[in-house]
Amino acid sequence: MDDKEIWQRVTERIEELRPQMTDVLCRMIRIPSVNLTIAGDESEKYRGKEGEVNEYLESLMKTMGLETDMWAEERGRTNLVGHFSGGGAGRSLMFNGHVDVVHPGDAALWTVCGPFDGIVKDGRIYGRGASDMKGGIAASLFALKAVLSAGFIPAGDVFLEYVVGEEMMEHMLGTTSAVNRGYRADGAVVCEPTAPPHRLAVEPACCNVGYLVISVPGKATHACMRGAMTRAGGPGEALGVSAIDKAMLIYEGLRRLDERWGWTKKHELYENGHFNIHPGVINSGNCGAFAVSDECRIECSVWAPPQEKEADIKAEVEQMVEAVCNTDPWLKEHRPQMFWPAFWPSYNMPVTHPLCAAASEATEKVLGEKAFIHGFVGSDDASFLTIGGTPALTLGPGSLMAAHAPDEYTEIEDLMDSTKIYASLIMRWCGGICVC
Repeated sequence: MDDKEIWQRVTERIEELRPQMTDVLCRMIRIPSVNLTIAGDESEKYRGKEGEVNEYLESLMKTMGLETDMWAEERGRTNLVGHFSGGGAGRSLMFNGHVDVVHPGDAALWTVCGPFDGIVKDGRIYGRGASDMKGGIAASLFALKAVLSAGFIPAGDVFLEYVVGEEMMEHMLGTTSAVNRGYRADGAVVCEPTAPPHRLAVEPACCNVGYLVISVPGKATHACMRGAMTRAGGPGEALGVSAIDKAMLIYEGLRRLDERWGWTKKHELYENGHFNIHPGVINSGNCGAFAVSDECRIECSVWAPPQEKEADIKAEVEQMVEAVCNTDPWLKEHRPQMFWPAFWPSYNMPVTHPLCAAASEATEKVLGEKAFIHGFVGSDDASFLTIGGTPALTLGPGSLMAAHAPDEYTEIEDLMDSTKIYASLIMRWCGGICVC
């Protein structure tokens, strides 16, 4: 049997598995595996649901003859790795996905179905996690199932790694825990949705993403004193200082730096202007409108190019804040506190890397068009796989525009095409023989 006949057999098997795959995805969606950190006060309601998804997936892996490994760093938050042993003659390949999802929000905003109903309608599968990223998990599982059931035996090991905690960068509970457990491969695909800007894009890089909190001090007094503390001839700052007013100076500095980044920060896989500083939260005051605020917090997400270093990115933003403070008498003497609660590191695989080339070839084979290579517009666990010694890129079904939103969905066409892409990648990356 030649390569064309083998591939035809595999794709036919994927089409035969379509009903089972959509059913499995719907079943996963019906398990409300909300990330416990996001769940907050509702965490006990959702505890164990991440593990429940992986228990279900393990049962499917065992029917495929895979070796399985389950463990948890935190109660109820169980990771799963399924392993097909290829004997070591070919390159090994890992598929990575996360089973945790974000909170569904107000259920009344879901118009097609409930957040955890998991239904098929008009060529789409709806429910929280359909796009981010239980769809990618289903596609990778069924890609390996189709390859094996079609009689193709990969020469390299294949790992299906499904972890917890990704939505809140809790990689030490999930992907990094798996790295520390010894799971590595010659290449990895993180099955996150890679649209926009193009469906099923091959994405060998992602941004550095920082979370910055700036706490700006003021001096409280009654709101009726605002005139006295701001007008010429009054006691001024000896009476009170609005932290909000001072925060606006820093906000304007952030806005100017953001504008500069739009012109100066570049990477070959991103459109000009992509990298930015986004002040997403500004809040202040405990006494409402009738008190001058003595503190104002600005919370920002910072999106910087993959090739830059964390220390340099932080220093550039912090130096801008310091420069603003040096122009204001109050801020010069009462410096804001700046801290970074989190920083998602980038990954930055060259487009010439063999894994990127193989993923592009697999995509072209399935879609019948040149692969669209782009930078991942979000952040994901490919960074921590790369840090852990496994070269990784992102490629998966769904859209980030649907993720985290009411009526989240994934297109069944995307699900099927991604399954075929993964199957083709297994065959070309790992090598193997057909025992049909």
